[in-house]
Amino acid sequence: MQREPTGRVHRTGEHSYNLVLTRRLAGTPSEVWTSFTDARQAAAWIGRWDGAPGPGAEFDFQLLYEEGQPTSPARLSQCIPRERLRVLMEDDGGSWDVEVRLREDDGGTRLEFIQHLAVPAPAEDTGPGWEYYLDRLEAARAGAAPPEFDQHYLDQGPYYAAQARDAAAAPPPRLTFPAPHPGPLGCMPIDSGRSCHMPNRLPRTALALTAAALLLAGCADSNPGTSPSSSEPAPPASSSAASTPASPAAATSLSVELMADGEAVTDTWTLECDGANPVGESGAPDPAAACAALAEDGTGLFAEPGTDVACTMQYGGPQRASVSGTVDGEEVDAEFAASDGCQISRWEALSGLLGPATAAM
Repeated sequence: MQREPTGRVHRTGEHSYNLVLTRRLAGTPSEVWTSFTDARQAAAWIGRWDGAPGPGAEFDFQLLYEEGQPTSPARLSQCIPRERLRVLMEDDGGSWDVEVRLREDDGGTRLEFIQHLAVPAPAEDTGPGWEYYLDRLEAARAGAAPPEFDQHYLDQGPYYAAQARDAAAAPPPRLTFPAPHPGPLGCMPIDSGRSCHMPNRLPRTALALTAAALLLAGCADSNPGTSPSSSEPAPPASSSAASTPASPAAATSLSVELMADGEAVTDTWTLECDGANPVGESGAPDPAAACAALAEDGTGLFAEPGTDVACTMQYGGPQRASVSGTVDGEEVDAEFAASDGCQISRWEALSGLLGPATAAM
């Protein structure tokens, strides 16, 4: 299965990049989903997981097609069944932040595989590795012989190195929203029509090549497949099989990572809202207040400040928080800090989700 590279590196913020590989697969999103969440199907193309299900769950993941079949700890940070998986994993090379998104595409499924990066350079190594594993996924679903990691993949390194250089040279995008939330603290708008909001997310990533785990039992549906301890790979679900009706997902679904020292993740939690009301359990400090704020101000809470906004010189501490997911069906991916008045104001506007800005240390 020889093909040109399918990935691109995009700059998403001042210090954030996405390596995105796109494939179109046969079968519905529900059918493709099982290649990630059914333990036996996952073992056929990437590896084996062992742990409890559920968003925020921690588990061990064994890479079956790497030298030595290493096992690494991982955590499911976000799950929208049949639509989206996001996983954080630690190994000897560092930490990984990887995501899969699925959507229906003219009778098939469009798959986007995303590695969130703080700097673009690692894409030179990780891009070819992800191409290899996605080729294995396609072969497993088709019942074909899997590829070998050979010179064909190594030759893709220069392509991804060029993608990384172009992304590094690109200016960071500017987010704009039609109805920004006015900052309650520490902002001095020169133009009253602007808000005190700060830039996009700074994600954590690894800097070495290995295949991270995205096929999580933790996000499986009501038909989770075989036990995680099963060692025999099973054939993939036929693309002609009847699809499972999708259950409605909350329009607002967020995952939060707290970094009390500004570096390492010290706590995580999730929040789901149905309008202004929280759904299910949440580790957020005040789920009701968070959902009410999100229902009222929506994605405006995640916008950055205008160029004509002066921020007061306040410092609330080194703490940072990263938030990703959807708000009223619209994707958000943002970082919060307490480094100046505008950042503190932005954090406090979502204190129900994040807690008090100066109390996160």
